[in-house]
Amino acid sequence: MAAFERTGPDGEIAAALQGIRSRLETLASITAENILAPGEPQEQYHQLLEEAYAALGLIETQVDELGAELEYQHKRLDEAREAAFAAAIHHQERESPADAQDDLESRLPPLVGRIQVAWRGERFVFILPDGQELAYTPEELDPIYTTLYKQRAWLAGASFSILPTPDRSMQFRVSGEAAVQLLAQLRDLRHEQGIPEPPDNPWFSGEERTS
Repeated sequence: MAAFERTGPDGEIAAALQGIRSRLETLASITAENILAPGEPQEQYHQLLEEAYAALGLIETQVDELGAELEYQHKRLDEAREAAFAAAIHHQERESPADAQDDLESRLPPLVGRIQVAWRGERFVFILPDGQELAYTPEELDPIYTTLYKQRAWLAGASFSILPTPDRSMQFRVSGEAAVQLLAQLRDLRHEQGIPEPPDNPWFSGEERTS
C-alpha cells in the first residue's frame, strides 16, 4: 500500500505530530530492564529523541508564523474599521453636517469617559466611569497597548480611538485625551509588574511586513 504523502504547511504539521507520537511510543517502551539490551530501539534512543525534538521545532515555527499572521490581521482590521468610520464621518459631514453627525453617532460604538486602570489577579482591569469593569489578560491587552503606542504621536488630536472588550465581542470609544491617559497608565503598570514590551508584534518593533 502506497504511503500518503502530505504537502504544504498543514501536511508538515500533521506529519510532524505523527512522528513525535510514534517516537514517544517507542521511547516509552524502553525501560531500565531493557535499556542495555542489544538492538534497537534501546541503542538508538538518542537518535529518536533528536528526531522528535526536530519535529517539535518545526511545529513551533509554524505556530509562531500563524500567531504573527493572526496578530497582523487583527491589527489590520481594527485599523481598517477605524479608518472606515473616520471616512464615513468626513463624507457625511460634507453632505449634511448636522444630520450626518447624529446619524453616524448612533451607529458608532458607545463613547466612554476617562478609564482608570488597575492590576488585579494577573489582569489589567479597566474601570469605566459607570463602574463597569473589563478585565484583560496581558496577552489580550498587548494588541491594544501596541496600537496605542504606535499612534501616540497623534492620539491627543484624534476624535476618538476604538477599543475592543476582552472577548472582542463588542467595542467602545475613548476620546483622544482619554486614550493618552490610558496609554500612560498601562505603561506605568506594565513597568511596575515587570511585563516586557511586546516586541514580537511587527508593527510595534517598526519592522516592515513583507508579503
